[in-house]
Amino acid sequence: MQHKGKSSKASGASGARRAVLLLFLIIVMLIIILLLFPRAEKKPEPVEEKALAPAAVPPEKAVEWSYICLVIDDAGYNMTNLIELLKLPPAFTVSVLPGLPMSREAAREATKAGKEVILHCPMEALSGEDPGPGAILSTYPAEEIDTILSSNFSFVPGAAGTNNHMGSKVTPDQRVMAEVMLYLKNHNKFFLDSKTTADSVARQEALKLGVPYLARDIFLDNDPQKEAVKQQFLKGMEIAGSQGSAVLIGHAQNPAVTEVLAELYPLLAARSIKMITLNKLLFLKGIIANDDSGD
Repeated sequence: MQHKGKSSKASGASGARRAVLLLFLIIVMLIIILLLFPRAEKKPEPVEEKALAPAAVPPEKAVEWSYICLVIDDAGYNMTNLIELLKLPPAFTVSVLPGLPMSREAAREATKAGKEVILHCPMEALSGEDPGPGAILSTYPAEEIDTILSSNFSFVPGAAGTNNHMGSKVTPDQRVMAEVMLYLKNHNKFFLDSKTTADSVARQEALKLGVPYLARDIFLDNDPQKEAVKQQFLKGMEIAGSQGSAVLIGHAQNPAVTEVLAELYPLLAARSIKMITLNKLLFLKGIIANDDSGD
């Protein structure tokens, strides 16, 4: 009986070993199958390509322009240098003296060339120097001032306004300037102060009546030599760049003004500067409601 029990136990142990061995063999076979025949990767489905929208181009930044107004004083003596100036393309203003041999022709030719024209009104100077025909003196009564202004403007048909020729004695005179501004107000004209004296009251009197007013920033040719004129023009460009605009005054008889303008005008756009008329500048500043300059 004991021998039979031992045999039964040995037989059970042998069966267990066979079962473990069989399980081990099955696992090995599975591993081999997996290694020899790897599962095929699922091929990704084709994705329909969508047309890509072009990259947005940022809008160009608007150019912030500055402005130069060039005024050519003392037109009317002759046409010699003025004709050459009028051939140049930029917009500028020709200021014509009244009562001179070529006053009306200068105004006509400037208008024909598409330039703005104004009256260069003679006014009394502290030095006692003769301002020329059509001068307004500090002793004149209101009626005479009106008569002189009407006569002076008749020499410059289409004049949009006026600036003073000399006038260091008259522009500080409140009574006379009040009468000048009243005339300009009644005839829809503007006033450009040539600033021949720091004591001018033209601005105050213009503001009282609502007369459009501008003031000169630079005299180009107090020194008439070309290099000096060029340096003054460059200074005017700097002022325009810093304060938005600048008014420059040169003289019709000085050929250096023509030469410098021809040389420097093509460079202005690179500095974001445009040359415009006084009337245009008044419009851009919001001082007048309409721009009739045509440029």
